[in-house]
Amino acid sequence: MTKRELTTQRLKDSLADALLALMQEKPFHKITIDELTQRAQVGRVTYFRHFKTKEDILVYKYTRMWEQWAKQHGIANWRESSQKLVRPFFQFHHHYRDIMRMIYQSGLLDVVTIASYQVLIDHRTQATVAQQYRARYLASGCGGLLEAWVENDFAQSVDEMVAICGVK
Repeated sequence: MTKRELTTQRLKDSLADALLALMQEKPFHKITIDELTQRAQVGRVTYFRHFKTKEDILVYKYTRMWEQWAKQHGIANWRESSQKLVRPFFQFHHHYRDIMRMIYQSGLLDVVTIASYQVLIDHRTQATVAQQYRARYLASGCGGLLEAWVENDFAQSVDEMVAICGVK
């Protein structure tokens, strides 16, 4: 990664971390751009250079969290097989269940579905139509199950959620 890319990533991470911190203090829809940029210690121009909406920040944060989590857990080539991804998907969300609860309480679980799709599609290469459909199918299907799981306050274990998906 170039120095410029690292700087950009740090700025985006600062905004994402600031947003999550503010979401613990007040409802998402009441968080202003001024509060967000002040908390992140960046200018408004930086915010608008990298994001159009606060939801875009959540998508960015989710994808960063997934990439870091997958790397830490030795999960590679997750885009190759939806069967291989189901267990890690639920493990990841169980690990970050406090953040998922906060997102759910803000009425933003659809952002998780969008972010899941972003994770599943490799934007560095040209995805085939079939790959795009599979990614949307998995993101939407698992997203629906995730929503029910969060609503039930993660009452089922990861193994139970995987079994519900019909994956062994």
